[in-house]
Formats: sequence, C-alpha cells, structure tokens
Amino acid sequence: MIDCTLLQMLYAVTKIPLQLYESSVCTYTSGGFEPNPASLIIKCAVNSPHSLCYTVVHEHQYYGMVRVGESEDYVLVGPVMSRDCTRNQARKILSDLQQPADRVDELIIWLNSTPLCDLRRFRAMLFYLDYLLNGVSGRDLAFVPYIKGSVDVKEPQPLPDYIEHFNDVLEKELISCVEYGKPELLESMFSKIESTDSDLVPPVAADAIRSMKNIVLFSLGVASRAALKGGLDYDTMTSTTTRYLNQVESLNRQTDLFALFKQMFLEFARRTARARLTLTNTAVVMNISKTALGRIYEKTTPTIIAEVLGMNVTYLCAHFKRETGKTISEYINEIKVTECKRLLETTNLSISQISEQLSFSSQSYLIKIFKKVTGNTPTEYRNNL
Repeated sequence: MIDCTLLQMLYAVTKIPLQLYESSVCTYTSGGFEPNPASLIIKCAVNSPHSLCYTVVHEHQYYGMVRVGESEDYVLVGPVMSRDCTRNQARKILSDLQQPADRVDELIIWLNSTPLCDLRRFRAMLFYLDYLLNGVSGRDLAFVPYIKGSVDVKEPQPLPDYIEHFNDVLEKELISCVEYGKPELLESMFSKIESTDSDLVPPVAADAIRSMKNIVLFSLGVASRAALKGGLDYDTMTSTTTRYLNQVESLNRQTDLFALFKQMFLEFARRTARARLTLTNTAVVMNISKTALGRIYEKTTPTIIAEVLGMNVTYLCAHFKRETGKTISEYINEIKVTECKRLLETTNLSISQISEQLSFSSQSYLIKIFKKVTGNTPTEYRNNL
C-alpha cells in the first residue's frame, strides 16, 4: 500500500502530473484535465515486462511508468512537454482520447501550466520516483513505443545540447522581408507559421528554451545586418539590436521568445520600410512614394499616381524631380526592380512570371530596365546569388 502523501508532496514540488493505480483502479490523481492523457500509455506500458519505462507521444510529450515492487500497482507520470503545447498537438491528443475538439483551449491551458522539461530531466525524475517508491537506484529505464493504430513512435536518438539555426528557406524569406522593408508580408508569414503550428525550433533540440534563445540571438544579428543593408542607419540599428539583446535572456517560455522573435523582425522591417520611403521630408514626395510602393504589382505611371492623389501631374513630376533628382518614372522602375530582386532571391518564379506579376509591359522591357538599374540581367543576378 502506497502512502498517497508521498505523491502529493512530489506533485506539490514538481507540478508534474501523477496518477496511482492499485489493482488497475486509479486511487490517486494530481488532478487537471480529465481524462488524463497519460491514460494513452497504459496499454503499451502496463502490458510491457518493464518495471521502469517511458514513451514519447507526438514528438514532444513524455510519459512514464514506475511499478511498485512486485505488485500490480504502478504510478503514471505525465504528460510532460519540452515545449509549450501547440493547438495542433492538443488536437492530436484530444483525437487520441476521443474527446471533442472544442476542449482544445482547456487542454492547452492545463498542459502549458505544467513545467517544461526536456527528456533528460524527465528520465532523471523517473529514476528519482523509482527510488522513492522502491528504494532502488540504477535500474534500467526502458523505452516503450507508443502505438496508435499503425503509428509506432520510435525511441528518440541521443540529442545534441542545442541547435542554433532554423529552416533555411524561412531564414531567406525573413531576411528578404527585413532588407526590402516588407512588414505586411512578414505579418502574413507569421500568421501562417502560427496557424499551421510550424516548428521554428527543431524537434531534436535537447533544451528547447536554450535552443530558442540561440535562434533569437542568431536571428537578431541576421535581421540587423539585413536592415542595415536595406537602408537603416547604423545608430538606429545598433540601439534596436541592443534593446533586444537585453530582453532575450530574461525570457524562459517558448511563447514569449517567439513573440519577441516576431516583434524583432517586424520592427526591423518597419524601420527599413520607413528608411527606404524617406527620400525627402516633403509630404508630396512621401505621398508619391507611398502610392508607388502600394501599387508595385500594378501598372503605375505618373498620371495614375496623380489621379490617385488628386493632384496635377505636371506639378507632381516637377516637384519630385526637384526634390529627389530623379523622375517619377525612374523611381517607379527602381522600386519594381528592387521587388524583382527580392523575388529572384526568394522564389523560383521565372523571369516571365515575375514580369507579369510586376505588370511590366513585356519580359524584354523588364530585362532592359533591370540591366539599366543594376548592370546585370535578371538571369545573371539570380545566377550570382
């Protein structure tokens, strides 16, 4: 007979969910979401020959079982997660538990109220619990595959200390949005990441929080350089970078770190956009620039801009030339070439497709203007990336 006080005290200290089963009946539970997701592993763990075992479900969820002596009694431990639970993971758990999908928020709140714990720490806790219950140490801790239908989760491989990078394609797109001042496109990208539960931190990270911090720090350097290249002044770049550096180490939850990551890229993109927009301080030039940038994927001429602004086209052209030293048509071509460069860098679109997207009159005209502005053809530019 186990004194449940021991489990209550252990839960009070660790906040890791615990359940005691005596003769297959649950006689103690630390509470929380019902049914406890740990019930998922009862069949695969209890039916195994192991006295001390664990399994991994849906990549980041850890569950364990410790048998009590030679009896049929056992303690289930978990779920424990190395990362904050995403909506997609919560939906998978609810599906496995045959619970309605509208309980997703309830489950997420409970799971995210438990402490984050990597696999090494979780295994150490199982050893400690085995010592508390059975007075033994050093027993083999077996991995038991979690099997649902035809899904067989294999034992995790040895893990590195942390990972300091993220998806190469994502990195390229994020850098492009900062350098070319595209905060709206960044917002769209982040919305997609959040809605699809995209894994920013690689699932093999041994310490997800340390890994995420390293990613944010690495990305801060990348974003600041991209902003500088995009036209942000050095002093603003330095002060912004320093401010984010001072925040990273104070955060200890993935959701907070991702929010900082998102805010950081958006701020650099917005600052770069303003820097690229500020040709002069005159309101007229600013309005012309905003209108041209807002119509970058449409046919745009000085006449069209004048109509949008409700101003005289002759006056606009003369004022813009006097203030910037270039014509409105030259400016339109420059910003379209800049966007063409971004598309060449971040997409596999053909020159013909890019020409059509940017509303050039023809592919040959795009090539002519691109070479005039950059000194290279679009194909040469892409080949030199």
